[in-house]
Amino acid sequence: MDGLEGYESRPIKAHSRGQNVVYNCEKEGTDAKILRIAFLNDRSREELLGEVEYIRYLFEHGGSVSDVVSSRKGNLLEEIIHNPERKSVFLKSRVVVRSCHII
Repeated sequence: MDGLEGYESRPIKAHSRGQNVVYNCEKEGTDAKILRIAFLNDRSREELLGEVEYIRYLFEHGGSVSDVVSSRKGNLLEEIIHNPERKSVFLKSRVVVRSCHII
């Protein structure tokens, strides 16, 4: 995938009801990334984009989530065509756990 040249990618084991294919992408000297591919077409592009935008919102407002990485085109969500179905793809930085205070 464009922008991940030189990264070593390993699949992350899915949970029993998982709807995504997820890869851990690592490259020495750079921050690790998580690549998530939505392989089911049960959600529209708009629904997936809303999810990604919400993840970005949570990160920007102190949520304990990893940030979404914009593509080289500046998009939060990209689409690929495979056999001839549409697949939605997005990239996140590796999870960084922030401390939370429960009141």
